[in-house]
Amino acid sequence: MYLKLFVILYADGTVLMAETPEGLQHALSVFQNYCRSWKLTINVQKTKVVIFEKRDRRQQYVFKLNEENIEVQNSYSYLGILFDSNGTFSRAKTKITEQAKKALYALNKKIRNIPLSVDLQLKLFDSLVSPILLYACEILGFKNTTTIERMHLQFCKRIMNVKNSTPNYMIYGETGRYPLEIEIKTRMIMFWFKLLTGGSKISSLIYKMTYVSQLIEQMHFKWNNYIKDILNKLGFSNLWIFPNTCTMNRNYFKAVVKQRLKDQFIQKWFQEIENSSRGKFYSIFKTNFQYESYLTKLNEKDRKLFVNSACLN
Repeated sequence: MYLKLFVILYADGTVLMAETPEGLQHALSVFQNYCRSWKLTINVQKTKVVIFEKRDRRQQYVFKLNEENIEVQNSYSYLGILFDSNGTFSRAKTKITEQAKKALYALNKKIRNIPLSVDLQLKLFDSLVSPILLYACEILGFKNTTTIERMHLQFCKRIMNVKNSTPNYMIYGETGRYPLEIEIKTRMIMFWFKLLTGGSKISSLIYKMTYVSQLIEQMHFKWNNYIKDILNKLGFSNLWIFPNTCTMNRNYFKAVVKQRLKDQFIQKWFQEIENSSRGKFYSIFKTNFQYESYLTKLNEKDRKLFVNSACLN
């Protein structure tokens, strides 16, 4: 199974692809003639070239469009994702994290002098910061998510007025919050599910091509391997081996996946408490994983006193 893409069109953006410098220049010339025929204007200043290879050979190539040289760059942002010439998404994740930090700073600044309950502050985080942190996580989520979760926990600790050294299991337990990794994994699995049922969509065809290659040629695709690992741990190994046998409704499958991920986390949460010296006292009054009502009912001053008296700080 072989699929070759020459062009991707989305809104007013166009992406041309080629395997050789000559092929790309030919594609640019064809594109230029097409735009002239249909009276379309090309913004050459916004047009860039990225060469995907490990070594930097930008200076060796010259590409022209409308008789102007096109700048060759190491990276380019397309639909909000930074594509790097080395083929990794490390800089893309760094950029997303920086954008989320700006949103978090703006949120902290706005709520600093407003007496909001913890639950409302958490909802603001979910509405204003999480969407940025989780942007494109269906693709980028298989990489290390430590930085993303650190921002989540730091925000929770700040609004609860506890020290950074406070064990994370206490923060999760008091707020009833789950790590963002659960949402990331759920979205990834559902994106995988969508690829299975995508029919003739390009994304589905590409995925099926990599799936077959991985089975037959023993090739390793990190994203595929991560999906396989999640399915195995959730008890869905058969779906990876026989993907066409999945007959579950999409919404039902999503609910089952998320619930199993939550159940696994809660089991791990209880184990952390049991294995922690501070957790032995904490477990005396904390028996259920749930949002505690005092976070909403008490004002900030009384909430801080309660947290200190409960030895959470």
